[in-house]
Amino acid sequence: MRITKKQKIEIEETKKEVDKFYNEHESDIKKSYRFYLDYKTHGFRVDSYKKLDEKCLKEKLKNNPILILTANAVETGVLHKWLKAEKEQSIEMVIHGSITYYFFRWQEYDVVNVWAGTTGSNTEGGSSWTLRKVFEDYTPRLVLSLGVAFGINPDEQKLGDVLVSKKIYSYDKGIKLTNNGLEIKNEHSFKINPWIGERLRQRHDFMSKEDKRFETRYGSIVTGEAVVDDPRAKQAILKAVSKDIIGGEMEAYGMFGECQNKGIPCVTIKGICDWGVGKNILSEDSEINDEMKDGLQAYAMENVIINCDLLFEEGNFFSGSIERTVPVDSKLRKYIDENKVIKLFEKYKQILYFTVFSFFIIFSSYQLADDIHFNTYAIILLVVFILLALCFAGSVFLLMNYKEILRKLVDEINDLKRENENK
Repeated sequence: MRITKKQKIEIEETKKEVDKFYNEHESDIKKSYRFYLDYKTHGFRVDSYKKLDEKCLKEKLKNNPILILTANAVETGVLHKWLKAEKEQSIEMVIHGSITYYFFRWQEYDVVNVWAGTTGSNTEGGSSWTLRKVFEDYTPRLVLSLGVAFGINPDEQKLGDVLVSKKIYSYDKGIKLTNNGLEIKNEHSFKINPWIGERLRQRHDFMSKEDKRFETRYGSIVTGEAVVDDPRAKQAILKAVSKDIIGGEMEAYGMFGECQNKGIPCVTIKGICDWGVGKNILSEDSEINDEMKDGLQAYAMENVIINCDLLFEEGNFFSGSIERTVPVDSKLRKYIDENKVIKLFEKYKQILYFTVFSFFIIFSSYQLADDIHFNTYAIILLVVFILLALCFAGSVFLLMNYKEILRKLVDEINDLKRENENK
């Protein structure tokens, strides 16, 4: 498809808007860019961190309830440099297999950051792959995906505004390509967990932050594997989704999918760094273009960090029980929630334990009192009772852990579903 005259005009107008914004906010953008540039030059070396032995990983993770996922060097670099410069925080690191964990203190919370190997959700090293590896090591109370996104409407939004996901829609799952563009046949979407939703709602200063630098917007975000940098692709996505979309990014689907499988609350918080149009034609000079693009990403990321700083001010804000649910689309949900046999066992299990224990005590006492000889019959009887006792113990173990066993089964089923979707 050729770019129409109208679309060419849109690209030029977008470029002018970006140039104007960049010139008006150049000092702030370059300050944010220096965070990234300094870290790019000095900070990504292993000797910039306090490197811990892998043996202490389990203990460190146990004390870090919040996991922050970043997806590229700008996001990670600005986060780490900002913590060092603004909060005077040292950062510890543990390299474990294919994952590197960064540990630090943010306000009242111990936090761990993982930098995904690649952008996107389902690629190797993407958000889904990375979180699956992390969840083998521990289960955080909350996962935050912090980074950059594209905005929708320059007339209503501005570069640097912070987008918080209330719901996410995939634009590359369950779609059909037609002559009219994209058609979504099966909607693939996730809502944020009510537990984190209520906590965000109660932080009015976080949800409605508005100053000269940026505004915070709460709404629906589109997500997919492809980098959006074309007016035709952007309009096709928005038309297909047909929702009140505030922005778009690449990692949310994988994060929400993995977190929902584990019943872990998560949310995407990202800053607008471009409009999904003409991000690589900001300047005819490639070096200046890259500097402007990275600078706008760094500026958007710093705004996200400034906004999130409000979340961690109160020490008990993310404590309390979490509403954990198994995946809605799982056929096992009804079984997990409504199985009457297991509910009956859980209700009367103490009586059952006492009855079986008493039976074995009485039987053993009778055998001793009767001074039974260990003939063939007695040995067979003893073996039968040992096997019955082992079977009973195994049944008790399975029943006591049925939810966790079924949750793992659900994970395997959902993994197979995702593999089939990606084929």
